Amino acid sequence: MALIFTRCFKDMKNLYHLGLRKNQIQSIMPYILTESNKLRIIDLSANYISSLGPNIFNGPSKLSLLNITKNPLLQISLDAFTNFEIRSIDTKSYKVCCIKPSEATVCEASPPWPNSCERLLAESSIRVLMLVISSVGFVLNVIVCCHYAIRDRARRFHKSSENRKVNKPRLCYNITVMFIAFGDALYSISLMFIVLSDVFHGDQYLEREHIWRLSVLCFMTSVLALASMKISCIAINTMAYLRLYLITKPLSATLIEVRHVASRLIMTSSASLIFSFILILIYRLTSETRQLPTGLCLMLGNIDQSVIPKIITFITLSFQAGSSFLVSLMYSIMYHTLQKQQQSLRSMFGGEVKHRATSKALLVSLTNLICWIPSSIILILTLTWNQYPYKLLVWMTALVLPLNSIINPFVFVYSKTISKWVKRWHPFR
Repeated sequence: MALIFTRCFKDMKNLYHLGLRKNQIQSIMPYILTESNKLRIIDLSANYISSLGPNIFNGPSKLSLLNITKNPLLQISLDAFTNFEIRSIDTKSYKVCCIKPSEATVCEASPPWPNSCERLLAESSIRVLMLVISSVGFVLNVIVCCHYAIRDRARRFHKSSENRKVNKPRLCYNITVMFIAFGDALYSISLMFIVLSDVFHGDQYLEREHIWRLSVLCFMTSVLALASMKISCIAINTMAYLRLYLITKPLSATLIEVRHVASRLIMTSSASLIFSFILILIYRLTSETRQLPTGLCLMLGNIDQSVIPKIITFITLSFQAGSSFLVSLMYSIMYHTLQKQQQSLRSMFGGEVKHRATSKALLVSLTNLICWIPSSIILILTLTWNQYPYKLLVWMTALVLPLNSIINPFVFVYSKTISKWVKRWHPFR
C-alpha cells in the first residue's frame, strides 16, 4: 500500500484501531477520516511518509493515540490537524508537535537545536539587530576597501611623480587591511541572506523549512560564512607576520615584494572560497535528503552526526584556534622586540608612524580574537554535545561574530580622525 486515498475507510463504521505499521505507505490524501466516528487509535509507524498535507486528519474522530514514528517527515502543513481532536501523538518529529491540535494534546518531541516552532529568527529584536549589523558592516567594509585602494593609487602616483621609492611595508599593510575587510564583508552578506530568508518565509517557516534548507540562499550562506572565517584568519595572520618581520628585521623592509604578498592573499582567499564551496556541495550531494542542516546554514555547527558536518566544524575550529595561538605568539614576540629595539626603530622608520600601524594591527587582531574565542568554544560544544540553547546560537551569530566587522573599519579608517577630534574638543586638553 503506497497511498491512502480520501475517505478510504468510509465503509468501516465500527473501526476502532487502524494498524498500518510497515505497509510501505508513502503518501496520505486529505480527509481520510471523514466518516470514521469510532476510530480511536491509528498506527502509521515504520512507513515512508515524507509529508503531511492540509486536512489529512480532518474528521469527526476523537483519537486517543496517533503513532507516526519512524517516518521521514520533511514537509508538514500547518493545517494538517485542522478541526481534529487527539489525546496523544507518538512521534520523533518536532514539527508535528509544533502543530498539534491543542495544548491538551500530549506530544513530547521538542525542537532540536537550532530549530524552532516559529520563524527562522524567532525574535524581532534579533531580526532587527542582524539587519542593522549586516547592513552597517557591509557598507563600512566596502568603504575600507575603497579608501585603501584609492589611497594606494594616489600614493603611488605621488611617489612616482617625485621619483621617490614606494613604501613597500605600507602597501603590504594596506593590502592585508583590504582582505580583512573583504572577509568581514562576506560575513555581512551571509547575515543579509539569513535576514532575507526570514522575511521571505515569515510565519510559514515551519512549513517551508525544507525549502530553506534546499535553497541557494542557505547554500551560499554556508559557503560565504565558512570562507569569510578562513579569509579573515589568513589575512590577520599575514598582517601579524608582516609587522613581526619589519620589527625583527628592519633592514630587510625593502626586500618585501608587494606583488608576492598580494598574489598569495588572492590565491589563499580564492582557495578558501573554492574549498568551502566544494565541502558544502559534497555534504549536500551525499545527504539522503539533499538538505543542509539548519545549524550549518546559521554558521555555527550542527547536530548532524554524519562525517562532513563534523569535518566542517573541525576545520573551522582549527583555523580559529590556530590563528588565535599564532597571532598571540607573534604579538608577544613583537612586544619584547620593541622593548629592546625601540631606539633603532625610531631612527630608521619613524617611531610615531610605526607605533600607530602596529597598534592598529594589534587592535584589529584583538577584536577578531574576541570573536573567535567564544565561537571556538561553541564549535567545541557542537562536537561533544547533542544540543544547546537556540538563543545562544542566534545571538552568537547576530552579535558576537560580526563584532569585528563593525569595529575594524573604524580602526582602519576613522581612528586617526576620531583621535584628532577628541584632542580638539577634549575639555581638559
